[in-house]
Amino acid sequence: MKQYKIILISVLLSFFAVQSFAQRQVISPFTRFGYGELFEPSLVFTQMGGIGNSVRSSNHINFMNAAHHSAISKETFLFEVGAGYSIRNVRKGSLSAISQRVGLEYFAMAFPVIPQRWGMALALMPFSSVNYEMVEYDHSIGARYDYIGDGGMNQVKWGNSVTLLKHLSLGVNAAFVFGNSIYNSIVQFPEFSTTAYRNTLKSTTYNTHGFYFDFGAQYVWKLNEMQNIIFGVTYQNQSSLTYSETATLSSFVRNYTDVKDPNDFQDLPQDTVSNVVTEGLRTDLPQRISMGVGYESKRLKGGVDFGWQQWKNVNVFGTDYSNLETKKFLKIGAELAGNDNSTNYFKRLPYRAGFHISQMPVFYTINGADYKPYDFGVSFGTEFFLRQNTNSFNVSFDIGRRGELPFSHNLYEKYVIMKVKVNLKERWFFRQKID
Repeated sequence: MKQYKIILISVLLSFFAVQSFAQRQVISPFTRFGYGELFEPSLVFTQMGGIGNSVRSSNHINFMNAAHHSAISKETFLFEVGAGYSIRNVRKGSLSAISQRVGLEYFAMAFPVIPQRWGMALALMPFSSVNYEMVEYDHSIGARYDYIGDGGMNQVKWGNSVTLLKHLSLGVNAAFVFGNSIYNSIVQFPEFSTTAYRNTLKSTTYNTHGFYFDFGAQYVWKLNEMQNIIFGVTYQNQSSLTYSETATLSSFVRNYTDVKDPNDFQDLPQDTVSNVVTEGLRTDLPQRISMGVGYESKRLKGGVDFGWQQWKNVNVFGTDYSNLETKKFLKIGAELAGNDNSTNYFKRLPYRAGFHISQMPVFYTINGADYKPYDFGVSFGTEFFLRQNTNSFNVSFDIGRRGELPFSHNLYEKYVIMKVKVNLKERWFFRQKID
């Protein structure tokens, strides 16, 4: 009964966590483009630069490559929960702003259906995050323009993998995406302005839901009893989600008198000019292809992932974005396993590190010049094992920058992201024998 209680608690926690994901841990001006910042489901392998195509672990869950699910050990039930904290410094010229966010990241579980043959995994995790605030001024008419985005989408993923011909594994992840993305544009004039203009709020909400699938394959080439080379490939075809659009245009008065904080304010609605709801619309998800090669031995594990995501000419919420293009990425990571025979606790820990670089799928034009931002970061971390059992918790750090190269003037961002993941491992369908 213990195993069934664990499963029931895990499912209940996952559904209760849906509301927790509303507090996004990402705030960045780059989330204004496309669907925002997409979540990379490499889970514990975030410490290794985010690789996941060509690594196999019997003690961890990996949704990056669906073929990995069959690697889970027999009579094993895995449960993982992750949380993150980020601090970001956004700069543009002489202006800068610092933001901090903390929040839950994902819940996941995995277990073998047929040991070494068929593995299954289930997870609740973010799909995308939208969170930004930008301000511009038009001094000729005394106007202030605020652009604010919030929300994003979550996803429930169900993965299955089978191992064929002993060394070849094939898998598929089915995902149901749901959530709201809200984009507000505000025009405000000074309180004692003599112009005939009125403060105006344009709010657009996209309520999205739908399914998509991604496929994966892994092949293990055994060099000898202690060393393997692993090849991995993943593919996600271009697909579509369904969404409804609620567009509201209204006027408001900004009130500073009935609030406790003198720096705070209330926007009091006046007139609603229009409120239009359109349902049954379609929005595209891009094609994604990635490949990787990895190496593993008793003490060393590592890999290289590379690939691309075809955002060019993709329809996002009814707009063929001319400032979206192909995303290209490269990830490299390694793990040095601990010495199980050492009496020193820290020498028994695994140490992981890696780096990632990607050309972000956006470009924009400023004063006639095109800018293509890049994302570059280094990651590292370890896994702390709890004594007398196989449970553990992971701590990882990702430090990097993104923006135009070189990272100097114009818009760029520095970030530090810390993630904590708890891994629970239980024996499942195992009967102890008593002599």
